Amino acid sequence: MTRRSVAVVALALTAVLVLTGCSGGGAGSQGKESAKNLPDILIGNPQDLSSTNSAYGKGITNSAQMIFDKVNAEGGINGRKLKLVTYDVKLDVNEAINAYKRLCDQDKVVAVLAPPVSNQVLALAPIAEEKKVPLVGPFVDDRCTNPEPGKLWNYTFIMQQSSKQQAQALAAYAMNELKFKKFALLYNVGNSFSVSLAKPFMEYVKANGGQIVAEETFQFGDKDFRGQLTKIKAANPDAIYLPNYPAEIPLNIQQAKDLGIKAQLLGDNVCLPFALQAGEAAEGLIFHNSIDPNDPNNQEFIKAYKERYKIDPVPQAYSGYDSAMILVEAIKLAAKEGEITPASITRNLLNVKDMPGLQSKITLSPTTHKMIKPTVPILKIQNAQFICLTKYVSPE
Repeated sequence: MTRRSVAVVALALTAVLVLTGCSGGGAGSQGKESAKNLPDILIGNPQDLSSTNSAYGKGITNSAQMIFDKVNAEGGINGRKLKLVTYDVKLDVNEAINAYKRLCDQDKVVAVLAPPVSNQVLALAPIAEEKKVPLVGPFVDDRCTNPEPGKLWNYTFIMQQSSKQQAQALAAYAMNELKFKKFALLYNVGNSFSVSLAKPFMEYVKANGGQIVAEETFQFGDKDFRGQLTKIKAANPDAIYLPNYPAEIPLNIQQAKDLGIKAQLLGDNVCLPFALQAGEAAEGLIFHNSIDPNDPNNQEFIKAYKERYKIDPVPQAYSGYDSAMILVEAIKLAAKEGEITPASITRNLLNVKDMPGLQSKITLSPTTHKMIKPTVPILKIQNAQFICLTKYVSPE
């Protein structure tokens, strides 16, 4: 299936979200059984469906269901239907751990669509080494696949441009195209997502002749950043990088403008759409993102998604689509080998080559389990619209 065929989903399918599953997993016997009696292929889906990042979890779930419904309408994979088994894990690490264990031990899923929350996947990665059921999803912290140099978690796969790839693409753009040299950062030191973006951004700046003139941090729950921003203003940076969460980004932006800061504000892939909550203060913000919402190749997906769910897709809906799509392709390859198991799917995720994803053309590296040299859209808010300035090839 290609990107351009996805529009038929909205016209052909009206099924609602499948949030629970009860049939068995594994390869099953296909010899003399009729297609309707073949066991479903179960895919786990532990997502935040009711907490502060629920827009992301719902986006991933929605896109995966679109793909699975399309595959099932075409006869499934060797006559077997794909089925999501979904649990609401909110933003809670322990909830994610419990759900993953249940999916592996009780539901017997063959793979898991991982949540886009790095804190959760960092905790799940070592457990996956024991359970040997692959986690595939749009989490971004590079440590989710490479906990330290030279070490690889065998069962986690990043289906989005990683933190390092995104942050360094933005740093390269700011230094090479905007000619900035002095940078400041304000980020949540307690959030692995924020830290995973801040560190490679600073590393790239320093390695390429730039300066970090201020590095200010805060914790979850903080809402007043004026003290940190005042220190940053005094350092007189060319630009300020804000690699933070949806609840924090609008406050960062608004308070920076309230203090009269003239430096260019730089953001992360949370900014689409949440930066707009800062109103006029968000005008001119430049940020890295996983997708270009105006890419002509993605318009059929956007149309199908909006017709079915009556909302615009968040970026995680695109990366969730790519995550589900590569799982489908790996399952098809596993089926050709004669078995659909966690082991065969894990192996074949690395055999999918140049998949035309919504984010980028996708091949996963066998040494990092990340996309190989993906493009990173650099977007700007202009007249309350998201404009793609360029697509930068990740330096990493």
